[in-house]
Amino acid sequence: MRIFADKAIPALESNLLRILKHDEFSLTLFSDDQFETLNQDTIDVLLIRSPTKINQNTLTNHKIKFIGSATAGIDHLDTVFLDDLGIKWAHAPGCNAWSVVHYVMSALEVIYQEGLGTVSNGVGIIGYGNIGKRLATTLETLKIPFSIYDPYLLDLKKHSLEKVFNHDVITLHVPLTQKGAYPTFHMIDSNELGVLKNKSLINTSRGGVINEAVISNEHYINLVLDVWESEPTVQEEYFNTVFLYTPHIAGYSLDGKENGTKIITERLGIFLGRSLDTRHFETERKFFNAEEIVAFQREYHASSFPRGFFSAQLNLSNQMQAFKLLHQAGNSLSKIRSKHLPRRDFNNYSISGKNLNELELLSKLTLLPKTSMKEPGC
Repeated sequence: MRIFADKAIPALESNLLRILKHDEFSLTLFSDDQFETLNQDTIDVLLIRSPTKINQNTLTNHKIKFIGSATAGIDHLDTVFLDDLGIKWAHAPGCNAWSVVHYVMSALEVIYQEGLGTVSNGVGIIGYGNIGKRLATTLETLKIPFSIYDPYLLDLKKHSLEKVFNHDVITLHVPLTQKGAYPTFHMIDSNELGVLKNKSLINTSRGGVINEAVISNEHYINLVLDVWESEPTVQEEYFNTVFLYTPHIAGYSLDGKENGTKIITERLGIFLGRSLDTRHFETERKFFNAEEIVAFQREYHASSFPRGFFSAQLNLSNQMQAFKLLHQAGNSLSKIRSKHLPRRDFNNYSISGKNLNELELLSKLTLLPKTSMKEPGC
């Protein structure tokens, strides 16, 4: 079996060996910008990430039987086209959900430190799928109030958009859709930006959910953007109007990427009718010592938020500065993302040391589920 895979998919060979023997497959790695040069006639299984677009223009004269995308979203896959051709496909919903939650919590830390919101006023969550549910669980653990809105999953009489907009901070976790009763394309436009005046809006979902063309300093809104409508390019003018900006790295953690590898490997195994070797591959954890843990706990008692805990491996202010410098130096968004330092999701942090007091809060955070919930949504 000839398997071609994006070289950015981590721990792939070891995961493939959970369903195949060494002599049953060959593995060829490529970078996303090399896909169009590949001889598709020589590919049986194609494993990709979001930069690789699959549609009738990019898939020609092929013998591909299975396509797996190690990503939560499928915007880059023309699934109708694949279904018509009889090509089986799979993706990894929820694989990086905790990674995105980590990003949102790091953003909240900056927002609260800058006095742009209060913990007591809470957070409005738009979209209650894989990410929204995990974010709600995290906020609940920290006793931060929240409201949720999802017209497909929740009773609109109890969960309104107006109630969500009453919070100091609103965060978007929706797929990008242009059809249906509640399309999300440009769901945040001039009117919504006006309503959110002096509030903070976090977007880690898809760039097109916010109409970037109407963003200006006149809105007086604190925007935290990790995704961009014009990707893979970014309009440099937004560096002057956006409060925090990062190069699409919210879900770019070690855990998120390795979860994606694990899930598409399992889906390939199902496609091939192979049983799964249940060996577990553990990535080295992030350890904190006693002094650091006590400091986080002290910060929580002082401000109702464990400052420094979420930013320990994801400092968004530093990420923003690096993004701006690399972008101005002419680097592509893909190349900038590739320079993102490896990081663990916060619920995979571990506590080292003994005789620590008052660890109930942080223990709850580090004991939140590690793997993806089998739920719909983004």
